[in-house]
Amino acid sequence: MNQMSFVQYRWKLPIILFTAFLFSSPLSAAQTLIYSDHEPLGNMRTRFINDVFFAAINKESHGRINIEAHWGSELSN
Repeated sequence: MNQMSFVQYRWKLPIILFTAFLFSSPLSAAQTLIYSDHEPLGNMRTRFINDVFFAAINKESHGRINIEAHWGSELSN
């Protein structure tokens, strides 16, 4: 029976730990950003932000960044 000592395994330990860390966490996790605006959705500026700007962010990030929009001061007290 051939048993390797800790000294022989020592160089493999960092490789094993790095590989486990690399594959345990997602490399490109999706993020959701919260956007709040004081104006209600419907005028030209807010429609542009919602329809064009947020869509461009989602497209350029390949779906990794999503925007949760809140209009008309719904988050403020």
